[in-house]
Amino acid sequence: MDSRPASLTASLKQAGFTTLQFVVAAGLALVVFVTVANLVVVQYGQGAVRSSLEEGVRAGSRVGAGEEDCLVAAQESLRSLLGGSMGTSVVLSCALGNGLIVATAEGSLPGWLPGIADFVVDAEALAVKETA
Repeated sequence: MDSRPASLTASLKQAGFTTLQFVVAAGLALVVFVTVANLVVVQYGQGAVRSSLEEGVRAGSRVGAGEEDCLVAAQESLRSLLGGSMGTSVVLSCALGNGLIVATAEGSLPGWLPGIADFVVDAEALAVKETA
């Protein structure tokens, strides 16, 4: 017979709840959470890249503007929307031809966990070049 009070015995039994199964389940839950959060951030990053390309072609399609204006506007927009290290591997370019201004983005957005591949970014936006 245990001579300790019943409340002390009950608290000692509850203190051993951290079992191996609980630790593994908690670890897997955290991995799933981080993976889902990474997917949400990548979706935002892809939207930011598309928005930057659209801003670039909007600036480059005006009368008197050109490829350089497109590129500067797209880079500035990308820097403000996707600052930090996330967008460093995304390369923007602009080209003018056949009455169109075309902005393209190529690169990748990083995966957060080892074993998760980087997410490829390959986007394009175009607009009709305005004439006087």
